[in-house]
Amino acid sequence: SYTVDTLRHVRAQIPDVDLWLITGADAAMTLPRWHEIEQLLALCRIAVVERPGYSFNRDALVRQIPAAHNRIETFV
Repeated sequence: SYTVDTLRHVRAQIPDVDLWLITGADAAMTLPRWHEIEQLLALCRIAVVERPGYSFNRDALVRQIPAAHNRIETFV
């Protein structure tokens, strides 16, 4: 299933919590290609964890997905 579908299911089960999706920097740079990414961002915030050998460019990602502006946090 798509991540957005899983998040919809979780949101329906527990509507009053802040949901976070934790992902590595390598996967985060593919977010523009994720299924229904803007709906996913409406359901949760994303924690991007830097990984050795991968750089994460938050500004480049936000240029591609403006809805990500206040929805993504980077952790080292």
